[in-house]
Amino acid sequence: MSNKQRQAVSGSKPVASSTANTRLSGSWLIITRALWLALVVPSLVLFVAGFPLYYARLQMACVGPVMCNIVGSMTAKGLQALPALGFSVSEYAAFVTLFWAIIAVIWCGIGLLIYWRRSDDWLALLAAFFLVMFVTTFPGLPTSVLALTYPVLNVPTTLMSVLGQASIGMFFLLFPSGRLVPRWTGLILLLIVIQVVSSAFPLTSPLNANNWPGWLNGLVSLVTYGTIIFSQVYRYRRESTPVQRQQTKWVVLGIITVVTGFIAFGV
Repeated sequence: MSNKQRQAVSGSKPVASSTANTRLSGSWLIITRALWLALVVPSLVLFVAGFPLYYARLQMACVGPVMCNIVGSMTAKGLQALPALGFSVSEYAAFVTLFWAIIAVIWCGIGLLIYWRRSDDWLALLAAFFLVMFVTTFPGLPTSVLALTYPVLNVPTTLMSVLGQASIGMFFLLFPSGRLVPRWTGLILLLIVIQVVSSAFPLTSPLNANNWPGWLNGLVSLVTYGTIIFSQVYRYRRESTPVQRQQTKWVVLGIITVVTGFIAFGV
Protein backbone atom coordinates (compact mmCIF):
# COMPACT_ATOMS: atom_id res chain seq x y z
CA MET A 1 0.00 0.00 0.00
CA SER A 2 1.38 3.44 -0.95
CA ASN A 3 1.79 6.37 1.44
CA LYS A 4 -1.17 8.17 -0.14
CA GLN A 5 -3.36 5.08 0.24
CA ARG A 6 -2.35 4.67 3.89
CA GLN A 7 -3.18 8.32 4.55
CA ALA A 8 -6.54 7.93 2.84
CA VAL A 9 -7.37 4.83 4.88
CA SER A 10 -6.35 6.33 8.20
CA GLY A 11 -7.87 9.71 7.39
CA SER A 12 -4.87 11.37 8.94
CA LYS A 13 -3.50 14.68 7.78
CA PRO A 14 0.14 14.55 6.71
CA VAL A 15 2.32 16.63 8.96
CA ALA A 16 5.04 18.71 7.33
CA SER A 17 8.50 17.70 8.30
CA SER A 18 9.68 20.01 11.06
CA THR A 19 12.66 18.07 12.27
CA ALA A 20 15.73 20.26 12.44
CA ASN A 21 19.18 19.24 13.51
CA THR A 22 20.00 21.47 16.48
CA ARG A 23 22.72 19.21 17.85
CA LEU A 24 26.29 20.45 18.13
CA SER A 25 29.42 18.35 17.88
CA GLY A 26 33.16 18.64 17.46
CA SER A 27 34.75 22.08 17.46
CA TRP A 28 31.39 23.86 17.17
CA LEU A 29 30.29 22.29 20.44
CA ILE A 30 33.44 23.45 22.24
CA ILE A 31 33.31 26.96 20.76
CA THR A 32 29.61 27.45 21.53
CA ARG A 33 29.93 26.24 25.11
CA ALA A 34 32.95 28.47 25.70
CA LEU A 35 31.22 31.51 24.16
CA TRP A 36 28.13 30.89 26.28
CA LEU A 37 30.20 30.83 29.47
CA ALA A 38 32.26 33.85 28.38
CA LEU A 39 29.09 35.94 28.09
CA VAL A 40 26.99 34.52 30.92
CA VAL A 41 29.54 34.31 33.74
CA PRO A 42 30.54 38.03 33.63
CA SER A 43 26.85 38.93 33.42
CA LEU A 44 26.11 36.93 36.57
CA VAL A 45 29.08 38.43 38.42
CA LEU A 46 28.09 42.01 37.57
CA PHE A 47 24.45 41.34 38.48
CA VAL A 48 25.33 39.97 41.92
CA ALA A 49 27.84 42.77 42.52
CA GLY A 50 25.15 45.34 41.78
CA PHE A 51 22.66 44.19 44.43
CA PRO A 52 24.08 46.21 47.37
CA LEU A 53 24.09 49.34 45.20
CA TYR A 54 20.57 48.58 43.97
CA TYR A 55 19.31 48.23 47.55
CA ALA A 56 20.95 51.52 48.52
CA ARG A 57 19.61 53.33 45.45
CA LEU A 58 16.02 52.28 46.18
CA GLN A 59 16.23 54.18 49.46
CA MET A 60 17.06 57.42 47.63
CA ALA A 61 14.59 59.66 45.86
CA CYS A 62 15.02 59.45 42.10
CA VAL A 63 15.54 62.60 40.08
CA GLY A 64 15.61 62.69 36.29
CA PRO A 65 14.81 60.03 33.69
CA VAL A 66 18.01 58.03 34.21
CA MET A 67 17.65 57.49 37.97
CA CYS A 68 13.87 57.11 37.79
CA ASN A 69 14.33 54.38 35.17
CA ILE A 70 15.68 52.11 37.92
CA VAL A 71 13.04 49.45 38.57
CA GLY A 72 11.29 50.14 41.87
CA SER A 73 12.75 53.63 42.36
CA MET A 74 10.48 56.34 43.75
CA THR A 75 10.36 60.10 43.81
CA ALA A 76 10.67 61.93 47.14
CA LYS A 77 6.87 62.12 47.32
CA GLY A 78 6.57 58.36 46.85
CA LEU A 79 9.11 57.58 49.56
CA GLN A 80 7.37 59.95 51.97
CA ALA A 81 4.10 58.09 51.42
CA LEU A 82 5.53 54.69 52.41
CA PRO A 83 5.13 55.06 56.22
CA ALA A 84 1.41 55.67 55.74
CA LEU A 85 1.26 52.28 54.01
CA GLY A 86 3.03 50.59 56.90
CA PHE A 87 6.49 50.35 55.31
CA SER A 88 9.73 52.06 56.13
CA VAL A 89 11.94 53.06 53.22
CA SER A 90 14.48 50.37 54.10
CA GLU A 91 11.77 47.70 54.31
CA TYR A 92 10.45 48.68 50.90
CA ALA A 93 13.94 48.58 49.41
CA ALA A 94 14.59 45.19 51.01
CA PHE A 95 11.31 43.78 49.67
CA VAL A 96 11.94 44.92 46.09
CA THR A 97 15.55 43.73 46.20
CA LEU A 98 14.51 40.34 47.57
CA PHE A 99 11.77 40.01 44.96
CA TRP A 100 14.20 40.49 42.09
CA ALA A 101 16.76 38.26 43.74
CA ILE A 102 14.19 35.44 43.85
CA ILE A 103 13.17 36.03 40.23
CA ALA A 104 16.82 35.97 39.19
CA VAL A 105 17.55 32.77 41.11
CA ILE A 106 14.62 31.03 39.39
CA TRP A 107 15.46 32.21 35.88
CA CYS A 108 19.21 31.72 36.21
CA GLY A 109 18.75 28.38 37.96
CA ILE A 110 16.64 27.05 35.09
CA GLY A 111 19.09 28.46 32.54
CA LEU A 112 22.12 26.89 34.20
CA LEU A 113 20.27 23.58 34.53
CA ILE A 114 19.50 23.60 30.81
CA TYR A 115 23.15 24.36 30.06
CA TRP A 116 24.28 21.50 32.27
CA ARG A 117 21.87 18.98 30.74
CA ARG A 118 21.55 20.13 27.11
CA SER A 119 24.67 22.09 26.16
CA ASP A 120 25.07 19.97 23.02
CA ASP A 121 21.89 21.51 21.55
CA TRP A 122 22.21 25.08 20.24
CA LEU A 123 18.50 25.82 20.62
CA ALA A 124 18.61 24.67 24.25
CA LEU A 125 21.70 26.85 24.72
CA LEU A 126 19.80 29.81 23.27
CA ALA A 127 16.99 29.19 25.77
CA ALA A 128 19.48 28.96 28.63
CA PHE A 129 21.20 32.11 27.39
CA PHE A 130 18.08 34.26 27.29
CA LEU A 131 16.90 32.99 30.69
CA VAL A 132 20.12 34.14 32.34
CA MET A 133 20.97 37.20 30.26
CA PHE A 134 17.49 38.70 30.04
CA VAL A 135 17.00 38.94 33.79
CA THR A 136 20.60 39.84 34.69
CA THR A 137 20.91 42.61 32.09
CA PHE A 138 17.34 43.96 32.14
CA PRO A 139 17.46 47.79 32.17
CA GLY A 140 16.92 49.28 35.61
CA LEU A 141 18.01 46.25 37.63
CA PRO A 142 21.26 45.81 39.68
CA THR A 143 23.60 45.66 36.67
CA SER A 144 22.30 49.02 35.45
CA VAL A 145 22.84 50.57 38.88
CA LEU A 146 26.38 49.19 38.91
CA ALA A 147 27.05 50.79 35.53
CA LEU A 148 25.69 54.13 36.76
CA THR A 149 28.07 53.98 39.70
CA TYR A 150 31.04 52.86 37.61
CA PRO A 151 30.67 54.42 34.12
CA VAL A 152 33.55 52.33 32.77
CA LEU A 153 31.09 49.41 32.78
CA ASN A 154 28.56 51.20 30.54
CA VAL A 155 29.73 49.73 27.24
CA PRO A 156 30.03 46.06 28.29
CA THR A 157 26.76 46.10 30.26
CA THR A 158 24.93 47.76 27.37
CA LEU A 159 26.20 45.14 24.92
CA MET A 160 25.14 42.39 27.31
CA SER A 161 21.70 43.95 27.63
CA VAL A 162 21.29 44.10 23.84
CA LEU A 163 22.23 40.43 23.54
CA GLY A 164 19.92 39.44 26.38
CA GLN A 165 16.88 41.26 25.01
CA ALA A 166 17.47 40.15 21.42
CA SER A 167 17.93 36.52 22.42
CA ILE A 168 14.44 36.20 23.89
CA GLY A 169 12.78 37.32 20.65
CA MET A 170 15.09 35.09 18.64
CA PHE A 171 14.23 32.09 20.78
CA PHE A 172 10.47 32.44 20.44
CA LEU A 173 10.74 32.87 16.68
CA LEU A 174 12.85 29.70 16.38
CA PHE A 175 11.27 27.47 19.04
CA PRO A 176 10.73 24.51 19.00
CA SER A 177 12.23 23.36 15.67
CA GLY A 178 15.14 25.78 15.34
CA ARG A 179 13.75 27.16 12.06
CA LEU A 180 11.92 30.35 11.12
CA VAL A 181 8.32 29.34 10.43
CA PRO A 182 7.00 30.90 8.24
CA ARG A 183 10.23 32.10 6.65
CA TRP A 184 9.09 35.73 6.44
CA THR A 185 9.24 35.98 10.24
CA GLY A 186 12.95 36.63 9.72
CA LEU A 187 11.89 40.23 8.96
CA ILE A 188 10.40 40.45 12.44
CA LEU A 189 13.66 39.20 13.89
CA LEU A 190 15.36 42.12 12.15
CA LEU A 191 12.76 44.48 13.62
CA ILE A 192 13.45 43.10 17.11
CA VAL A 193 17.17 43.69 16.66
CA ILE A 194 16.56 47.30 15.57
CA GLN A 195 14.33 47.99 18.55
CA VAL A 196 16.76 46.37 20.99
CA VAL A 197 19.77 48.21 19.58
CA SER A 198 17.85 51.48 19.92
CA SER A 199 17.63 50.83 23.66
CA ALA A 200 21.43 51.02 23.81
CA PHE A 201 21.29 54.75 23.11
CA PRO A 202 21.14 57.13 26.11
CA LEU A 203 17.69 57.63 27.61
CA THR A 204 17.81 61.28 26.57
CA SER A 205 18.53 60.42 22.92
CA PRO A 206 15.65 60.63 20.40
CA LEU A 207 16.94 57.34 18.96
CA ASN A 208 16.14 55.49 22.18
CA ALA A 209 12.95 53.45 21.79
CA ASN A 210 11.55 55.04 24.97
CA ASN A 211 11.49 58.36 23.12
CA TRP A 212 9.83 57.10 19.95
CA PRO A 213 6.30 58.40 19.28
CA GLY A 214 3.71 56.44 21.23
CA TRP A 215 1.99 55.21 18.08
CA LEU A 216 5.28 53.89 16.68
CA ASN A 217 6.14 52.00 19.85
CA GLY A 218 2.64 50.57 19.93
CA LEU A 219 2.80 49.52 16.28
CA VAL A 220 6.21 47.86 16.68
CA SER A 221 5.05 45.99 19.79
CA LEU A 222 1.83 44.90 18.09
CA VAL A 223 3.65 43.61 15.01
CA THR A 224 6.40 41.91 17.03
CA TYR A 225 4.28 40.14 19.63
CA GLY A 226 1.50 39.46 17.16
CA THR A 227 3.92 37.76 14.78
CA ILE A 228 5.47 35.66 17.55
CA ILE A 229 2.03 34.47 18.64
CA PHE A 230 1.00 33.81 15.04
CA SER A 231 4.22 31.90 14.39
CA GLN A 232 3.72 29.65 17.40
CA VAL A 233 0.06 28.97 16.55
CA TYR A 234 0.99 28.26 12.92
CA ARG A 235 3.75 25.87 13.99
CA TYR A 236 1.48 24.13 16.47
CA ARG A 237 -1.25 23.52 13.93
CA ARG A 238 0.77 22.94 10.75
CA GLU A 239 4.38 22.02 11.50
CA SER A 240 5.01 20.68 15.00
CA THR A 241 5.38 17.02 15.92
CA PRO A 242 3.54 15.68 19.00
CA VAL A 243 6.71 16.11 21.07
CA GLN A 244 7.15 19.71 19.91
CA ARG A 245 3.52 20.46 20.69
CA GLN A 246 4.04 19.25 24.24
CA GLN A 247 7.15 21.44 24.52
CA THR A 248 5.11 24.41 23.33
CA LYS A 249 2.47 23.75 25.99
CA TRP A 250 5.12 23.75 28.73
CA VAL A 251 6.64 27.01 27.48
CA VAL A 252 3.21 28.67 27.30
CA LEU A 253 2.48 27.51 30.86
CA GLY A 254 5.79 28.98 32.00
CA ILE A 255 5.06 32.32 30.34
CA ILE A 256 1.59 32.50 31.90
CA THR A 257 3.06 31.74 35.33
CA VAL A 258 5.72 34.46 35.02
CA VAL A 259 3.29 37.08 33.71
CA THR A 260 0.77 36.24 36.45
CA GLY A 261 3.47 36.62 39.08
CA PHE A 262 4.54 40.00 37.72
CA ILE A 263 0.93 41.25 37.63
CA ALA A 264 0.31 39.98 41.17
CA PHE A 265 3.29 41.99 42.43
CA GLY A 266 2.32 45.00 40.36
CA VAL A 267 5.65 45.10 38.53
